[in-house]
Amino acid sequence: MSATTRLSAKGQVVIPADVRRELGLKPGQTLQVRKAGGGVMLTPVLEKSGRSTEEIIAEIRKIYTHKGPPASLEDMDEAVSQMLARRGKRV
Repeated sequence: MSATTRLSAKGQVVIPADVRRELGLKPGQTLQVRKAGGGVMLTPVLEKSGRSTEEIIAEIRKIYTHKGPPASLEDMDEAVSQMLARRGKRV
């Protein structure tokens, strides 16, 4: 993805619509500005939802309920190792 834009006299930059769409950027969204090499990097700042951990967990539980015995830590470690191996990463 590549685009060209201009810097205004006020230091403002317009991010082209197709780039905003592809990255899911919304009007009013906060972007972090960092110097990177010989240029500038804009990174979206993740906004907190304002909900507590308990509220988020309760919402997840509405969507998914585990049926069956709990998985052991060893089982979970093995599942993660297998997933990483499938992706070609060393464990």
